[in-house]
Amino acid sequence: MTGEQFIEKVREIKEISSIEWDVKGDNLNADEVRVKVVADNDEYNLLLGSPALHDSAATLLSDSWVERVSFILLVNKLMELQGRTERFDVNCDLNITDVVKFAIRCTRK
Repeated sequence: MTGEQFIEKVREIKEISSIEWDVKGDNLNADEVRVKVVADNDEYNLLLGSPALHDSAATLLSDSWVERVSFILLVNKLMELQGRTERFDVNCDLNITDVVKFAIRCTRK
């Protein structure tokens, strides 16, 4: 799927029903960290980090930027669907863990 197709798909979303962590390995020393987003019965499984695949934190952040941006776009859609005015900037310096925690809380209300 191209970026343009993904953005169009996000624009068409009517409901985001759940967001949850998907951790492979130990929670404190994970092999892989993903976030699952269920929207309109489609599941988006976004890789946010895999120390096993990267030799440094710098390569981890640079390799996962597409997934980070995709997740932020989905969270902003969640905010829109809930009638909230706040939005997250699409910024790779953003603490993605805080964004995930916030989004999970929003889906549980």
